[in-house]
Amino acid sequence: MKRYFLVPPGYLPHELEDGPYYGEYHYIDLDSHGPNGAGWRALVMFDQSKASHPEWVPLMHLLDSQTTAAALPAVVAPALPVSPIQEGGAPVPVPMPIDAVPVAPATLLADTGVDSAQTGYVLAKTLTAIHPAFEP
Repeated sequence: MKRYFLVPPGYLPHELEDGPYYGEYHYIDLDSHGPNGAGWRALVMFDQSKASHPEWVPLMHLLDSQTTAAALPAVVAPALPVSPIQEGGAPVPVPMPIDAVPVAPATLLADTGVDSAQTGYVLAKTLTAIHPAFEP
């Protein structure tokens, strides 16, 4: 069964150096749909046997008909693993901004048409309108 996540900036599998293999995945750049999810991605993983990255924020399970997007805990983007700026060829860690504020996942997804009352299945169907790989 597919698993759905919010991925903070810099933490997509292809952005991580020497990370594990995550299997097949697809993602939506949330900032391409509006300012609410700037830098974040919605990601769907296909392989249940693969572990997710600890910085990824799990969304509701498809079969959970009770939990809505409003019930998900607020998130704060972690420090980026590496900076796009390189010093002498070595990655430079970027600290998390001091003024980082927790944001509700439903707010990050709002520009895609997701609302806080949606459950996992409905949320996945909403994201499917943007990217067919999110089809439950």
